[in-house]
Amino acid sequence: MQAKADWGIDRIPIGFGLAIEDARDWGLYISTTIRDGETPIFTEPGLFLIEADGTLRLAVLNSDPHLRPDPD
Repeated sequence: MQAKADWGIDRIPIGFGLAIEDARDWGLYISTTIRDGETPIFTEPGLFLIEADGTLRLAVLNSDPHLRPDPD
């Protein structure tokens, strides 16, 4: 995955390609297209850091696609 290489986060698993219903279960914002060529319905970015024991350490939910969290 190009993003993992670009971001230098080889040891952190990244999930992507969630179904819309699964994204809703995670509390992600759902948006619809505003421009030609965009996907008709999509999720806005979210970041979840989860410990090995399943404890949620951090949750960042964005309502705008351009305000992505900086992992540093």
